Amino acid sequence: MLSTYLTHNHLNGTIAESFHNLKQIESLNLSYNNFEGEIPPQLQDLNFLSAFYVCYNNLSGRAPDQGQFATFNDKNYEGNKYLSWSNRNKHIAKTPTLQTPLENTEGSGSVIDPISFYWSFGVSYVMVLTTLVTVLWINPYWRRVWFYYIYVFLEKSFGRLFEVEFL
Repeated sequence: MLSTYLTHNHLNGTIAESFHNLKQIESLNLSYNNFEGEIPPQLQDLNFLSAFYVCYNNLSGRAPDQGQFATFNDKNYEGNKYLSWSNRNKHIAKTPTLQTPLENTEGSGSVIDPISFYWSFGVSYVMVLTTLVTVLWINPYWRRVWFYYIYVFLEKSFGRLFEVEFL
């Protein structure tokens, strides 16, 4: 038996009708490409096809619902804005979705968990600040350089504030 996985390959155009010549194929995954148009109805002739995924392409029209295609559900077709399908075995009709692959349908729509971000940012900030203070405390040369650059910054920002002599 044969399985074909052509995901994430930036393939474009229409899905080839010649896939129906692969009579012994069990699995065909064409997800995350740029396929357009309709799913060829000739693919309904594939009697051994147990897995068929075309998620997140630009497919349109009505998906086949005969033969093995009658067993596929919305997970097989999701992310296609203008594709509609039905699952004849479960009598579920699916309307076209407007979801894109980068959208997060759960929560606030953000890909980054804000709690984890704030904690990691806080810990990183404390670590950098602790390292800076430790280096300035231990090494007098770097401490003088640090304060010299602070003095230069203040001098350029606010003018002549105070008279300090550096050696």
